[in-house]
Amino acid sequence: MKLPNTKAALEIHDKALAQFEEIAHGEGRVTGKVLGDKLTALIETEDDVRRAFHKDTAHVNPLDKCMLVDLGWLRRMVAKEDQA
Repeated sequence: MKLPNTKAALEIHDKALAQFEEIAHGEGRVTGKVLGDKLTALIETEDDVRRAFHKDTAHVNPLDKCMLVDLGWLRRMVAKEDQA
């Protein structure tokens, strides 16, 4: 199974996750609004990954089911594709 859109969306999500973790665990003071905005952006990228998976597999998977998929499972599927 080819998952190019999923792979690209995961890369974007990973960047957003790194930014969130940097701010959340950083030594500087962060306002609740900034942290909340970064968390919201992170959650949106998670949904973007699921929509990308739907785009890659729309011929067999409806969007509502793709929106329930765990990102860890999607990472394993992309890694499996990379090994093939």
